[in-house]
Amino acid sequence: MLAAIAAGSVSLLLLYAVVLVSGMASSFENPARQALLPQIVLREVFTNAITVNSTVQSLSFVTGPTVAGVLIGWSGEGAAYGASVVCTLIAVVSMFFVRAVETHTDERRVTWDMIREGVSFVVHRPVLLGAMTLDMFAVILGGAKALLPVYATDILHVGPMGYGALSASLEVGALLMSGAMIMLPPVKQTGRVLLGSVAAFGLATMAFGLARSFPLAVAAYALVGMSD
Repeated sequence: MLAAIAAGSVSLLLLYAVVLVSGMASSFENPARQALLPQIVLREVFTNAITVNSTVQSLSFVTGPTVAGVLIGWSGEGAAYGASVVCTLIAVVSMFFVRAVETHTDERRVTWDMIREGVSFVVHRPVLLGAMTLDMFAVILGGAKALLPVYATDILHVGPMGYGALSASLEVGALLMSGAMIMLPPVKQTGRVLLGSVAAFGLATMAFGLARSFPLAVAAYALVGMSD
């Protein structure tokens, strides 16, 4: 994308190709990243490591879109992609210095039997299957993330900075709710809470879609993050 922007040759076909390749890469990167922490952290500090990792990730999700909006407003989309390239290279180089701790695990190759076993496990547990299906349809069909640039430019008329604030508001809401859930008593009626959360997610998404005021849109999208 950065090379295409520099050459002035950005096309719709290229965007589709980049999204396709990024999605394929994420299907490998996400599981590998999640499996990395237990391999580099000692068991006695693992809980603290999860807390630190989650906090840093949440703060990154809040600050990243805001910084991207500033860069786009300052010097165009190329500046945001350039910053992404630099940060990615720093992360890749940093990985060369990571050393795994000695762990004793049963290493097995993924087979079709294991995949069928996992699918069968989900299919034969109606509560798990229902929760996963409900979440899938709510996020895939109700997610407004892909439309944020359109809302920022054509509907709310707030430009790149507003786009960054909109993107960050989702994670701000999620971060606030995470803090609240730490202090609140544990959830007991999980099913009712799940249905209520999905309903709140849908209503907040509808409120965001109907909002024509930027502060109202930011508040509604923060509620989307909180309910999610």
